[in-house]
Amino acid sequence: MLSALILLYMQRLLLIILLGYLLIIVSCKDQSCHNLSANFPTYKMATTAVKTASFQIEDSFTSDSWISNGAYYSCDGKKGFIIIKTAKKEQDYIYKDVEYSTWKKFKDSDSKGRFYNQYH
Repeated sequence: MLSALILLYMQRLLLIILLGYLLIIVSCKDQSCHNLSANFPTYKMATTAVKTASFQIEDSFTSDSWISNGAYYSCDGKKGFIIIKTAKKEQDYIYKDVEYSTWKKFKDSDSKGRFYNQYH
């Protein structure tokens, strides 16, 4: 009985912490990319933080490949984040420290899926 109450309390505490963290991310819309955390508990939190920050370079594409779209975000124009969405799972994948030249090759490639599979 006592252990069930402790477990319930811990679950509620974790939920409050996660909701507070999410509230901070959402309320900091348009924060500088230089202030982004290096680590996030989930992919969703990472992609949300990147998508809502201000960057020097923001670029994107849409595609009819299994990679339905991609976006690049960079603070310095040298390295940045890539977020891609797949058509089947409709899931975001995020990669950091991607060179801008690699992004341009990916964006300009005839086959986004082939490029991704070759260099992933």
